[in-house]
Amino acid sequence: MGTMQCDRKGCDTVCCSRGNSRYYICYSCFNELVESGPATDLDDFMKSSSLDKTGSYERWNAVFPK
Repeated sequence: MGTMQCDRKGCDTVCCSRGNSRYYICYSCFNELVESGPATDLDDFMKSSSLDKTGSYERWNAVFPK
C-alpha cells in the first residue's frame, strides 16, 4: 500500500493501493467504480465527487443512522 492520495474529486484517502499512469484510486472509490459497471467512463468517474455516493452504503447510512 502506498501513501499516494486518491485522485478522485472530493476523496481525501491517502493510502491508495491501486494506480495506473494517470490516476491513483483508493479501495472505496475502486469498489464504487466496479459497482458502476464496465461502461462507466473513467475520466467522468474520477471527476465526480466521492461525496456523491448515490445508492451507496454511506448515503443510506446517513438516512438511517444507528
